[in-house]
Amino acid sequence: MHKMIQADNSEVTITNDGASILKEMNVMYPPSCKNVFQLVELSRVQDIKASDGTTSVIVIAGTLLEAVKRLLQTDIDPTFICDAFQKASAKTVEYYRTSRSSYIFQFPELVLL
Repeated sequence: MHKMIQADNSEVTITNDGASILKEMNVMYPPSCKNVFQLVELSRVQDIKASDGTTSVIVIAGTLLEAVKRLLQTDIDPTFICDAFQKASAKTVEYYRTSRSSYIFQFPELVLL
C-alpha cells in the first residue's frame, strides 16, 4: 500500500517502501520514546544489510514489543522475559545455521546475531 508524505517545504513523496517512509518522516524522539528511535534504527539497518524487509522488521518488532508489554502487565519478571527472548533468538539463529536454507548460506553476513 502506498503512502503519501508531505514535507515541511510542501514537497510530496509517494512510496510503499518502509525505509523511505521512515527517512522522510520528521520524528522527534523525546527521551521517554527510546523504542521509537530503536525501531527507526532497526529499519535503517535492515535497509542497509538487505535492501528489503524494512516494513516486515518493524511489524515483527512491534508485535514482540506488544507481547512484552502484556507480559510486564502480568508482573512477570523482566529478567525472565529477557532470558526467554535471548533463548528464542539463539534457537532461531541455530535453526538458520543448520537448515538447508540456501539464502542463509549465500548471505551469512545478513545474520545479525
